Amino acid sequence: MSYPNDWPEGCPPNDAEPAFGIVFRGVKTNPPTEDDFLTYRELGKADRGKPCEAAGVSVFRDDKDAKHYIDKYPYTGNMIAKGTLSSDHGMVKPTARSLNGKKNSHTTWWPYESVNRPSLFSVV
Repeated sequence: MSYPNDWPEGCPPNDAEPAFGIVFRGVKTNPPTEDDFLTYRELGKADRGKPCEAAGVSVFRDDKDAKHYIDKYPYTGNMIAKGTLSSDHGMVKPTARSLNGKKNSHTTWWPYESVNRPSLFSVV
């Protein structure tokens, strides 16, 4: 299992854990496609000072947080996909964002190169 050679040094970070559990993500298509799981880095977007996070896929542990995200950023899609990650799928780290003064369940997932991202998810 390996990561892309062009990722930033130290990515995923040392405090990331093997991927695990149920996660949610806003998607545009049903069933989800590769385009629904592109990272900021793959899209050529600015990393906003977080190059390692930009190399990962944003997911949420709580479906309500995913719903809030697609409501706030409709360009990300209008459906929620649910997936189950395991250590065969890469590494994860909680990277919570503030939401009305509380931290949400945002998590960054760094999938291994060989992982077929959309195959792990289905629209709920």
